[in-house]
Amino acid sequence: MGTIKLKRGTGSPAGSLEQYEVAMDVAAKTLYTSSDGSDAVIIGNNTEYFLANNTVSALATTGITNETPTYSGVIKSIRQNTAQNFVLTGAEIVRDLGSDGAVAGKEARTASIDFSVHSDNTNTNNAPADIYAGGIYGGSGSNDGSSPNFLACFAYDDGINSFSKPVIWEGTKDQFEINPRIKANDGMDIEDPDADLNDAVINIKVDQSGYERAQIMCEDSNGKAFSIVGEVDDVNQNRDKFIVSLDPDNNHSPNNVTTFAGDYGVYYLKEYGNINNPSIEMNVFGAKDAFKLRVFDDFNGGTDSYDYRPMEIYAEQLSVRARDAYNSDVEVLKIDQTEAQFQVPIKNANLSADPSNPVNGWQYYNTTTHKLRLYANGAWVDLN
Repeated sequence: MGTIKLKRGTGSPAGSLEQYEVAMDVAAKTLYTSSDGSDAVIIGNNTEYFLANNTVSALATTGITNETPTYSGVIKSIRQNTAQNFVLTGAEIVRDLGSDGAVAGKEARTASIDFSVHSDNTNTNNAPADIYAGGIYGGSGSNDGSSPNFLACFAYDDGINSFSKPVIWEGTKDQFEINPRIKANDGMDIEDPDADLNDAVINIKVDQSGYERAQIMCEDSNGKAFSIVGEVDDVNQNRDKFIVSLDPDNNHSPNNVTTFAGDYGVYYLKEYGNINNPSIEMNVFGAKDAFKLRVFDDFNGGTDSYDYRPMEIYAEQLSVRARDAYNSDVEVLKIDQTEAQFQVPIKNANLSADPSNPVNGWQYYNTTTHKLRLYANGAWVDLN
């Protein structure tokens, strides 16, 4: 075995080396070389940062190959630098296009990271070869700045030559867009400590407006349960809408009539045809049998569990309207702080005899005597 004895000393040998001459700082155990006879560039030391300040160039036809029989890592890159600059990376992949980038649109000639395995036996191409699982590649937008930077993934359909390239995200300094669907196998937490009404934790936007342009869809193993739509309708009397559509794909529709997706659900509206006097509405669609509002108790310790409970309505005035023909309704009852006004005849209970346990003020129509009777001062009296 032979040895090479280097120039030795303490401290940087800058200025004392000829071009390409090598020397060692024995105190710091650092190896230097000079690129032009005036400097001293570190090419190695006693740590893992070997060639920390140098580059390795590979021929375009061969690249760099590093093989190892272990699983500890084929290539490991660490760069020691404490500066707060994202450009100072441990690894960088650059593709020299040899020409200008795209004038408009995305630049398709990008740098990529490919993932593959080598098969010594037959594969989908019936020959020993590399099987490509796919990879990721990132690129810049156009030279004119009209297109965002992007990151895309590509997956080989047959492991050899056919692949697709869906864009994962696009981004500029002002906007970051994720294109494919996101699936969370173990839940997802999204936090924003500075959120407010106009800067929400999640902002979902569609490019078109309409009651059928759902922003959120909820489904389980049995199908689609409901969708949520936010709509600003500037055409129909200037309405802001919040729509919850049940059975959004109309999969459980009646089979005796024609119905459409969106026929079943609740529409909340802020209607401001008169900008100074807006109204808030709740419209229920698809209630062929009825719209039923029920108020239940909780489990209540197992006693009268989930029994009905009272409901209270607070308003300056309560008005009840009934429709007597399509698109025509009339007010049948108005209640305020002083009186209840019935706008239609009142039908009393029809009974064949006086009801038991009456209290003063009860009234009914006796079908036996054909008398309207009132319970007053502890006794039943006829009113006609």
